[in-house]
Amino acid sequence: MKRIKIFKYLVILTTLIAPTLAQAAICRFNNPNLAFGLYDPRPGASNTSTATITVVCSDMKSDVPYSLSLIKTKQLLSMTKGGDIINYQLFTKASYATIWDDKNVISGVVINNAGNGSDTKTVYGKIISNQSGIKSGAYNSAADPVIINLKY
Repeated sequence: MKRIKIFKYLVILTTLIAPTLAQAAICRFNNPNLAFGLYDPRPGASNTSTATITVVCSDMKSDVPYSLSLIKTKQLLSMTKGGDIINYQLFTKASYATIWDDKNVISGVVINNAGNGSDTKTVYGKIISNQSGIKSGAYNSAADPVIINLKY
């Protein structure tokens, strides 16, 4: 059995949708780190990982509802090691049933606490099973950067 150690740090390019004048809050989020660890090529192996995204707001006048979406036309993402590629997907829930994209968003509310607040959500990653020819080693470079859109 071949095991592959995989550390994937999401390369995040950020876009923010400007708040309305009524909200006037300033919000941002941290770059989530997704580390898959050891890849197990056996059928039925989970090969999953999670990361958290924290949305932080300041200058709040009220609670701020928000959504996080991926700006990606395809939902298959990849990591590289030299010329080798391994594919994975990101999901909105622990069931790994709904792929995170521009239509299936992660939503939340930052609660106003004297003008500041934060809210943390989990992102779920899963390596696509049955990929042939995967060589051992650390796959840690994004072949296609993930771009997250924060709308509030």
